[in-house]
Amino acid sequence: MSTSMKRCARISYLASGFALVAGIYLQVYLATAAVSVQYGNWSAHVMVGRALVAPVAVMLLCTFLGKLPRKINVLTLVTVGLYLLQHALMAIPMPDGLLWVKALHGVGALALYTVAHMVVVEAFRGRNA
Repeated sequence: MSTSMKRCARISYLASGFALVAGIYLQVYLATAAVSVQYGNWSAHVMVGRALVAPVAVMLLCTFLGKLPRKINVLTLVTVGLYLLQHALMAIPMPDGLLWVKALHGVGALALYTVAHMVVVEAFRGRNA
C-alpha cells in the first residue's frame, strides 16, 4: 500500500475520531434536552446515535488501511464494542425486573466517550508517523 494512502487513512481516522467525540457531546446534550426540556422526546438522540455508526465504521476501516499502531487498533475495537453495547442495551427487550439494566446505557456512554477520547489523543500523537 502506498505511503500516501496510509497517510490519507490516518488523517481520515483522526477526523472520524473527532467526529465521534463531538457526536457523543451532542448525544449528552440531546439526552439532557429529552429529560429536562422536551420530556420524552428522544427522537433526535436516537437519530444521532444511529448516525454515529459512520465515524465508528470509518475508524475501523482506517485502522487496517492506515496500518496504525497496535494500541490504536485495540482501542478502536473497544470503541466498536462499546458502540454496539450502547445499541444492545436499548434494543434488547428486558423483563420488568431487569429494566435497571437499561440504565447502564448512560454508564456505557461515559465509557465510550473515554475510549473515543483516548483514541483521538493517540491518533493525534502519531499523526506524523
